[in-house]
Amino acid sequence: MTAIVTGQDGSERQAFIAGWRSLNRPTPIRELRTVSPAPGPLAMIDPSRVDAPEDSGIVCGSTALFADFLGNILTQARDDDVVVCARPALVHDGGAGAWGALGADPGVLAGAARRVTVAWTEATPLLSLHGRAAELSTRGLVAAERAQEAERQVGQFVADLARAPGFESAIGLARQAGTGMAGGLAFLLAAMGARLVDAGTEIAHRSGWKDQVAGADVVIALCAEDDLLAAETGPLVQLSTIAAQAAVPLVVVGAAPGLPRRHLARMGIGAAHDRAGRTTWELGRALAATWAARSV
Repeated sequence: MTAIVTGQDGSERQAFIAGWRSLNRPTPIRELRTVSPAPGPLAMIDPSRVDAPEDSGIVCGSTALFADFLGNILTQARDDDVVVCARPALVHDGGAGAWGALGADPGVLAGAARRVTVAWTEATPLLSLHGRAAELSTRGLVAAERAQEAERQVGQFVADLARAPGFESAIGLARQAGTGMAGGLAFLLAAMGARLVDAGTEIAHRSGWKDQVAGADVVIALCAEDDLLAAETGPLVQLSTIAAQAAVPLVVVGAAPGLPRRHLARMGIGAAHDRAGRTTWELGRALAATWAARSV
């Protein structure tokens, strides 16, 4: 039997492998080789830092605090390729906050992100009937009234931006897949010339996941407990598709706890395990007892 483990934290992957081997030393287990979705250094946005409290007067947070981050990305993109990715969060202003905080002439920013690749982990567009605001409301993460107001504000921002020279395509871009990522920063970068790609598809292709998974008997994905969307967004979605096509069970640890088996099956997940206060080493040992033949 051969097992493959994947997860964002390298030390956590190693701890899991150590726990697995403590019970099943002869059973091969290795890390899933993963590379960046595009050439260039990877810059990760964490929009959870800007989620606004209910009484702040800001609908669904503001991206203004990421103006410096965005400025650094644009500066770096003058001389080098840059890849931008982000974690899911509630913030949603279409990038208006960051745009206003930058305070630059639109003529200077038009085309400034041509060497940037935005690797989206959520296909949700910024605007549309099934856009970012609708998704937040449907998931129950934001009240419907707040979501509707956010949609109105973002729509107005996009319309205003489309009047600026070099940004005439903004309205069409706002309806493209992935532009709702990071509160709309993905849209803003795309409006400035960035390329939009599906992070999961590109990572899987560039990393050769199909060949790796085809030679395994089980694939284990380690997710953070507070990443409630991990099992439904990003590269894990692509990994579940590849595993299903190869008839290899995908086991998710930390995300999607308590979901019915039929729901997990629709997501391409063979099983989901709760961390239940256990260390990663303990989880490795526990899953080895479940998924591999015990060695004596």
